[in-house]
Amino acid sequence: MLFLQLFSCRAVELRKLLSGLGPSFVKIGQALSARPDLLPQVYLESLSELQDRLPSFPNEIAWAVTEEELGVSVSQVYSEFSEQPVAAASLGQVYKAVLRETGDIVAVKVQRPGIGESIAVDMLLLRRLMRVVDQNLPQISQPLVPLVDEFAARLFAELDYCAEGRNAERFQELYGSMPRIRTPKIYWQATQRRVLTMEWIDGIKLTNKAAMDAAGLNIVDFVDVGIECTLRQLLEHGYFHADPHPGNLLATRNGTLVYLDFGMMSEAPEYARYAIMAHVVHLVNRDYDAMCRDYYTLQFMDPSIDTAPIAPALQ
Repeated sequence: MLFLQLFSCRAVELRKLLSGLGPSFVKIGQALSARPDLLPQVYLESLSELQDRLPSFPNEIAWAVTEEELGVSVSQVYSEFSEQPVAAASLGQVYKAVLRETGDIVAVKVQRPGIGESIAVDMLLLRRLMRVVDQNLPQISQPLVPLVDEFAARLFAELDYCAEGRNAERFQELYGSMPRIRTPKIYWQATQRRVLTMEWIDGIKLTNKAAMDAAGLNIVDFVDVGIECTLRQLLEHGYFHADPHPGNLLATRNGTLVYLDFGMMSEAPEYARYAIMAHVVHLVNRDYDAMCRDYYTLQFMDPSIDTAPIAPALQ
């Protein structure tokens, strides 16, 4: 019992440490919160709070950012605006509002002030650290600096809410016809680089088992819907949601799975889609040597590395 309590305390300390280090490290914590293969359950539960329950910044600043971006006062665009944010994440926080022009209930995401500068400093320091690691630990076969560069590029891309809106519309165009898949509508008349206004959709987080049970919703059923949609994303069009942690998914009472936050998207080229399908076939046929060779095609491994020793582990 004492060991479990200590474990829980360490998990909370890790969450607070990542939260205090800034948005870049919060993003790392969010990614880890969806990796039960890397961390025990108590850590996953603690880190899941980084998805939408971070400390918020003052409303006055949020309203100032909104007015600066939209070029008019908040009251001219929205007839109602929640006094407090309904969610606060690494890059911004979300308010519930009513659009004055249409009367529609919307979610307004406002970017944290100074977030770009903060991420730049974080990535510079992390890159310097990884360069030292690359130079002094030759046993690490994969250089770490390129991974930091890729991570930084994706973080900076998330800062453009107009791009996120376009991503949401493309996702809707490709997958919105799937049964039980829904994407919020984007209101472009109230959207700019640091302010995103989208349709408000009432839903329940898949991790909220009590609320799901109370609504008569089956978690496994929604997971199956998500798996089918993910396979369509990866294998059919190659355009996929690259940050589908539980904070970005909602279950509605009418049975639809809602995708949120389209800041981090990615594309699988055609060769990779065919390689993934071949890998699945090899897995079904238990052809483990062929599975190892697939890693070259998928560019997971450099051709100079012998993947044969992996085969026994796959069995």
